[in-house]
Amino acid sequence: MSVNRTDLVAAIAEKSGLNKTQADSALKAFEEVLVSSLSNGEAVKITGLLSVERVERAARTGRNPRTGEAVPIEATVSPRFRPGAYFKDAVTDPTKLPKDGLAGARVGSDGTAPAPSGAPASVRRSAQPASAAKPAARKKTAAKKAAGSRSRGSSVSGTPETVRATKPAAAAAQAPKAPAAPAAPMSGSEEITQKLLSAKKAQLARVKNDAVAEEKAAK
Repeated sequence: MSVNRTDLVAAIAEKSGLNKTQADSALKAFEEVLVSSLSNGEAVKITGLLSVERVERAARTGRNPRTGEAVPIEATVSPRFRPGAYFKDAVTDPTKLPKDGLAGARVGSDGTAPAPSGAPASVRRSAQPASAAKPAARKKTAAKKAAGSRSRGSSVSGTPETVRATKPAAAAAQAPKAPAAPAAPMSGSEEITQKLLSAKKAQLARVKNDAVAEEKAAK
């Protein structure tokens, strides 16, 4: 028994819920992508189902099996089809096909059929026992509480954090100032200069006082 194109379109329509026109368009689109990809040197791989690649064979010399005469064989380019692991297993043992649903939809990422279950594969992978989920939830809640306490600060007082941050600065302002360090001893030239400046200031003060006294006497 063989399946021709008409039978294939009808089967696709039945399995996918499309009408025959839509199923035929989908099949034509698949054919277009497959042929175009191989023509451009790109392989088409459908995990677990099949892989198709473009194979080039260089020119070579063969022999006529009847006469043994050397015969030149031109270079060729042809597609090579390789069935996937799940495809081969299903053909070898038809009992591995699912009783309900699509056969191709049961192909796993590793090329094998997942364990039979009514739940989708994504749900089965993420499912956890209830006993394992509860401790994980408790740990997550505890982590949130710890993070919240750290964000509120280590102090338990009701004082706002901005006020608490200014206390050390105020305490530092009220602390007694340290006595100034004693002045370093002056060298000989510095001491002479300082004495001359003091004498000049005293002379100017006397001149100013004399001028004030003369002004008062003149009045």
